[in-house]
Amino acid sequence: MLVRSLLATVTTVALAACGMAVATGTADAATTTASATTFTVPAGVTHATVSLGTAHATVTRSPATAQTGVTCTLTVNTPIHTSTIVYGSASIGCTAPVSQLTMSANLYKNGALAVAGDLMETWSSGSLSANAYTPYAPGTYQTGAQGTVTYPAGYTPPTGTMPLTYSPKALL
Repeated sequence: MLVRSLLATVTTVALAACGMAVATGTADAATTTASATTFTVPAGVTHATVSLGTAHATVTRSPATAQTGVTCTLTVNTPIHTSTIVYGSASIGCTAPVSQLTMSANLYKNGALAVAGDLMETWSSGSLSANAYTPYAPGTYQTGAQGTVTYPAGYTPPTGTMPLTYSPKALL
């Protein structure tokens, strides 16, 4: 009976450590209730051992499988102007929520940086936008934007970079 209880405990610990749901309770009248202990196998470690009294269990991480299916797109809009300002905007849109998005949008006038927009961030979202404004003066304007995406756990690669991308030029 002690061996059966110990085996149930080790199995429960191993399953819990792998992130699997563990149901505890009595399997039959002769088995005592199994206890569950959870622990985290740190990133970069392939196996870990946990002890529960005199019982020991070793959990080996299975090879990571790359998940696919989330696509993020950076869209940079041609600047527009009102009577007093020039406005540039950009956005990132993803096909599903991601862990984090960051981006910035800038305005360029006659090929030189006119104004740097704020760095924008969001977590657990599938979209983000950024804007930049500058007082209007005649010239050729462009919006430039760049961003990064942090995909949910298990995705390969875990992050992506959206390099500086420019809108078409606008003579305003």
